[in-house]
Amino acid sequence: MALSPARMMEIVFRLNGLPRDIAGREASAWCPHMRRSILALYRSANALRFDGDWVERLKDLPERGLLIWGAKDPYVSLSVAQRFAEKYRTALHIEHGAGHWAIVERSQTISKILKLHWSE
Repeated sequence: MALSPARMMEIVFRLNGLPRDIAGREASAWCPHMRRSILALYRSANALRFDGDWVERLKDLPERGLLIWGAKDPYVSLSVAQRFAEKYRTALHIEHGAGHWAIVERSQTISKILKLHWSE
């Protein structure tokens, strides 16, 4: 992560389902500051055990939330989303066949899910 060049990240983004134009834009922002920020975020997740100072603020989530998850996320398993949704009593939409960037991969489907959620 810390040493990955932008060109390699563009390839990774594309292989993980991002459309070419979005993968290119995301990769163009892949500077040292971005890499450090992402590493800090990943490290703060503490191996996805949900502990650390940021977890306390999760109690401030809206009462009626929606978690959207790609069933084929290669980085964070579906079980993490299921645990989170159960613990914080949040609705979970599992987008089958989608990966880490499910919202982008399936924007048409997800937009309908969001509109339905917000209309209720």
